[in-house]
Amino acid sequence: MGIHTSGKTTIGQRLNSLGLPYYPEIGNELIQTVDFSSPEIVEWFDREIMQRELQRDNLFLSEGVEAAVVETWHVGNIAYAQIRTPSVANTYKALLKKQISKHNPLFLFLDISEATFRQRAGKPVPLGIEEDQFVFYQTIKNNILSISREYDIGYYTINANQDTEKVTQDICQIMRDHEISFRKPVA
Repeated sequence: MGIHTSGKTTIGQRLNSLGLPYYPEIGNELIQTVDFSSPEIVEWFDREIMQRELQRDNLFLSEGVEAAVVETWHVGNIAYAQIRTPSVANTYKALLKKQISKHNPLFLFLDISEATFRQRAGKPVPLGIEEDQFVFYQTIKNNILSISREYDIGYYTINANQDTEKVTQDICQIMRDHEISFRKPVA
């Protein structure tokens, strides 16, 4: 879990190269195909993310996947839905406890500072918009942490201001502590 630019995709791909299946954020894949011209489309989008996540989760169980990296998973997507479509977020939250008990996930929160966010956010944007983006993503972060408290979800906070190799090492150590095995040796 983490806000935009925290390194979720980069770390997911890195862990995949070490032998863990990696499932990128469904919203990032789906958003490329959607025209957000009406509130109904926005609601459809959040419901579709929820349905696709549930389908993917069921695939894990049916294929016997023991460990995988899932970018954002339900908690992060609920955090976005709370802003866009609260009614979908409430439906989604009702399913969360069931999913947690079925999958027993290990939650990792990639945390970054405002300076790192601004550095990684990419190209400069017109005055005012950059601040609005940061405030929006801080709201997402607050929503993620609030959901975690509400559902008593324990998570590890990872300092994602560090370089990719150090973040990967920190996560691999946590995974080893939880006896999660990799297909390839981890240094």
